[in-house]
Amino acid sequence: MKPKGQQCVAFGDQVKKKFEDEESFHSDVLVFEHFKMLLHNNSSGNERDDVCIAHNGKTKPLTQVIGETLKYLVDRTVEEISSKSIKTVQKKDIMWVLTVPAIWTWKAKSIMRNAMREYGQIEEKFIIEALEPECASITLWQENPEIANQSKTAMIVDIGGGTVDISVHKLNTKEKRLESKLEARGGAWGGRNIDRSLFEFMQEVLKFDFTSYKFKENGDYFDLTANIEDLKVCFAKDFDPRDYKDKNGNLSLNHDQIKYSIVKRIEEYKERTKTKQVDSLQRKYGIKISFQILFSFYMKILQNITSTINEIITQLSKNNIAIDYIYLAGGMAEAKVVVDEIKNSSKNKQVAVVTNPQTAIVRGAVYYGLNQNIIKTRVSTFTYGLSVNAPFNPAIHDTSRKIINFNKEVMCKDCFLEIVKIGEEIDTNQIKSLSAPPTTVDQTVINFNILQTKKSNPKYADEKDVEILASISIDISDCLHLPIEKRTVTVNFMFGATIIYVNAINEATGKQENVYISFDYTSNNNNTSKRSLEEECTSSKKTKSNPTSTDPLTSILQKKEGNSLFSDILQRNSKSQHVAPILVKDNESEKFEDEVKTYDTVYNGIIRDYKPKDFFRALFRIKDIPQKYLSSYSELAKYLTEPFTNVEDKAKVIYAWITHNIAYDVYSARTNSYHNDPIKTFKERKGVCGGYAALFQAMMFQCDVPSTVKINGRSKSVDGNVGSHAWSAVQLENGQYFLLDCTWGAGFTSSGIFERHFNPNYFFVNPKTLISTHLPDNDKWQFLEKTVTPDEYYELPVITQHGINNGLTIISNKKKSILLQDTNRGILVLQANPNLNWDADLKDLSGNSIADKTFVCMNPVTINDVFVTKYKGMEDARVGILHPLQKRLDSDKEWTFVLKNPQGRDLYFSYDGQYIPLVKVGEFQVMKTRIPPNAKQISICFMEGEYWVTICRYDVQLVI
Repeated sequence: MKPKGQQCVAFGDQVKKKFEDEESFHSDVLVFEHFKMLLHNNSSGNERDDVCIAHNGKTKPLTQVIGETLKYLVDRTVEEISSKSIKTVQKKDIMWVLTVPAIWTWKAKSIMRNAMREYGQIEEKFIIEALEPECASITLWQENPEIANQSKTAMIVDIGGGTVDISVHKLNTKEKRLESKLEARGGAWGGRNIDRSLFEFMQEVLKFDFTSYKFKENGDYFDLTANIEDLKVCFAKDFDPRDYKDKNGNLSLNHDQIKYSIVKRIEEYKERTKTKQVDSLQRKYGIKISFQILFSFYMKILQNITSTINEIITQLSKNNIAIDYIYLAGGMAEAKVVVDEIKNSSKNKQVAVVTNPQTAIVRGAVYYGLNQNIIKTRVSTFTYGLSVNAPFNPAIHDTSRKIINFNKEVMCKDCFLEIVKIGEEIDTNQIKSLSAPPTTVDQTVINFNILQTKKSNPKYADEKDVEILASISIDISDCLHLPIEKRTVTVNFMFGATIIYVNAINEATGKQENVYISFDYTSNNNNTSKRSLEEECTSSKKTKSNPTSTDPLTSILQKKEGNSLFSDILQRNSKSQHVAPILVKDNESEKFEDEVKTYDTVYNGIIRDYKPKDFFRALFRIKDIPQKYLSSYSELAKYLTEPFTNVEDKAKVIYAWITHNIAYDVYSARTNSYHNDPIKTFKERKGVCGGYAALFQAMMFQCDVPSTVKINGRSKSVDGNVGSHAWSAVQLENGQYFLLDCTWGAGFTSSGIFERHFNPNYFFVNPKTLISTHLPDNDKWQFLEKTVTPDEYYELPVITQHGINNGLTIISNKKKSILLQDTNRGILVLQANPNLNWDADLKDLSGNSIADKTFVCMNPVTINDVFVTKYKGMEDARVGILHPLQKRLDSDKEWTFVLKNPQGRDLYFSYDGQYIPLVKVGEFQVMKTRIPPNAKQISICFMEGEYWVTICRYDVQLVI
């Protein structure tokens, strides 16, 4: 690396070549070697603890050295491919396979992956992580047809320069996929241990410090390492167990400080040790080393390798798994002494070497990059789990761990909830799921830690040898208005992949997200650092005026003694002679929360921009379909979607075909003789709603869109009649779902006859519009911030087909009737496509026309005269007004102010120079007060440094 520019300028054999060819190269660079082994040696995998030492003694952070090296390799690869291509190749045109030892920790592997992203500038979706022994195993089965069709079990021993990785795979002949039968095994027993032993031996013989030699004389050092490799190759080829004691290997030493004293130093060593296994080279500056000494260096690592192989064979035999072959890969597999020793000690197993063992990993990485599905299962190296508070069982739990949670339930704290057990064989696509409910009313984030241990049955999360692997945070602030039992988050874990994948689904909203896992923890086994799931699930927002406790027991005691949440604010509020705040009693916070929920339904924003649907390409595609595709819905689906690449377009063309070709079966619906069979619906070209939805789902499956859901529920007609119904949801590439209804999009019934009328507006329907007519049995398919109950659903006004066609959404007053305020004036807020003219018939609850009331439609100019005045500070502070929405407030009347304030700023109610803080309830801030008769304007504001920032303003009108 360049010491100033910090970039990598050479790698591998190019380093030696540059030292030979460029004299200035000696003083201008920092030389690092074997730095990957630092990741293996550091069991915590914490990159902040590691530095690399260059040959001149200077240091650089490990992550920087690894990152700059990967950047160099990435850039050279792109240049090389571009030079041989007719067009310039970019990084995103290449799928990058990053190989790592299987025995590395998750944290060490993540450092490599992060470096590839940050330094190599490779997007996550273009990185494939491959395990080195798996790559060798894939190479074996891909390149050896004689075993490719046999259900055999093979052990792969990958002996590299730094580590030895051992894996065991069995070929699933039916699926042509490899099943792992062994967790990651191995150790730091690679070939560089022999180099180290040689250096230590020469240092003892020659009394020379090879460490400083390496730092001061890079060129000579590289010559020496090349000579050592030659010596190892000579030994590997010529080794014969019958006469190796009589053979020697030569090693040249050309450094001026030692070459003239070699003979003297060697003679002194021979005299001192009475040995004949070392001698000086005649007329050469070098040392002659007996093969017997070299053999002893090899045996240091081979003893570890062979004993581990035999342990594995014994372990698997207890599980009725027999090893049929042992294959060796890696650079050391070319050494005859290695092959012979493993053969002699491996209990009569067939031992062979993979073809071209030095490149077996690289070839297998290419195979794996082309087909990651080739690995069917992996065996877990650890037991994984979570720290939770479980129901207390006196028969198995320690009394000292007994606690009482916020529901007054007796629990045992810090229990280890097992997700995966050590040695468990996991399918690479297997998902483990759990539900994580919030534990406090105002909780906005669910935090918990993934634990790992080598123990089979850990009982508690704070036991010895249980460590925190990763931390997870899940934001649930978007459903704070819901009852606590409806805010559950389902977390899906995938431990069978080469990295840990975690997917979280907010069951209240249906929103999915991939959770980023942080590997920042170290293995300190400190009991106080491990918090249970219930303790971690408390709200992370804490302010001076809103103290909260992470201890559930403390929360209960606070409720008994009186809620301290508002005490500080109430004390300040009580000093005002004009503003009369709410007096908070023992259960008053719950009452406040109910008020927040009431007003939170008033003004919700649109989830996304629902634009008119362009069906031109879809309608063109469904015309003139060749007859051969019309006899099978599977073939038809593939034909229809062939020109389209994204999910929305595929769904659109299938929606278009079904709505144009499937008729509603009025007779079977009325006689209750209908079916929901997609095959029958397709063949008969008719069906009811369940058949429409089932056929849409089946056709989407055929075009590789498995995340298509048939939603069961009920629907409501214009006259208010409710019946069972089924419709669909489809998940896009970004994880977001959209809703559609093929049945309602196909037409309507009139006088018992189905009339086909294609309606594209029931494709990609706004959930806030569809809820007026469609209520799913499962609340999560509402896709609403606040779910609608069945009772609320019956009270919702029906948005007709014309409303759907014009993008109508009801923003406020989401009930059939509007209760007029004391001013005898009601406001209805609607959102729809622009340039529409509106009119209304005003009727009372009996359906009679109201002659003395007038309907006024506000345009964008006059609407500002109706609603509260908002300032830029509101947008900057990300505050939303829930109530009141109108601009003018009556004086000498009690009003409730509700604002949503996720950032937790302290908001103040202000008039005539007085500032009274609002009460915090989770992410909301509330105040109920009577406006003084003398007030002219009321503002909501917050303090920014030394200045007050106004976010909104109300005008006060005097009521006589």
